[in-house]
Amino acid sequence: MKWALPILLLAVTACDQSPAVTFTDVSITLPEDKGAFPDRPGRQAMIANCAGCHSPSMILTQPRLSEEHWKSSIKKMREVYKAPINPADEPDILAYLTSGEATGR
Repeated sequence: MKWALPILLLAVTACDQSPAVTFTDVSITLPEDKGAFPDRPGRQAMIANCAGCHSPSMILTQPRLSEEHWKSSIKKMREVYKAPINPADEPDILAYLTSGEATGR
């Protein structure tokens, strides 16, 4: 047990000698997205719930996916990423995403 105290002191000393960390602000400029959500049912729900994080171009270039896939994606955005999706808007979002017109296909 004689060695326990020196090891403990060494560990505490090592913790006190950690390198200093300096944080700096970084700014980036994102490219302007000139795309827009086509005017069809569910558009306002998409703008209100999705456009804060996803550009129209990003959403509109997604492949045609099943309704179950989109339901799962909406759930993931809400539960995992804590997206403030209005539950009352989910049917409109789902309808928009599952229409072939929404993705331009």
